[in-house]
Amino acid sequence: MEQVPFTRKNLPFYLEIYNQHSGELLGYLGDISAEQIVILSDHALPLDQVIDLNIRLPDLEEFTEAGLEVRVETQWDSPDADPKWHCTGCLLVDIAPEDEPIIDQIQEALEIGR
Repeated sequence: MEQVPFTRKNLPFYLEIYNQHSGELLGYLGDISAEQIVILSDHALPLDQVIDLNIRLPDLEEFTEAGLEVRVETQWDSPDADPKWHCTGCLLVDIAPEDEPIIDQIQEALEIGR
């Protein structure tokens, strides 16, 4: 996956992203589309790794589920404009078809793509 230009905008809130298997907090959702996500983290994540993630969703009426489970492959890493953060771009490699509408819910709630 080619690194796409990514300019982080301040979101109304940041969703926590956990490793499904270890429970480790990996970072926060910086961007999401049907093909990829960007993880904001205080450290660089290893590249070319396949990771099963759980994106925790807040208890808001916009969300029909408590979380979104996806498999991603880490593709690129770059420093954020804020030197405390790294941006890691990930390709979505596995998402259940019934979970695809949750991406739209996240984009709408976080005003991504507007």
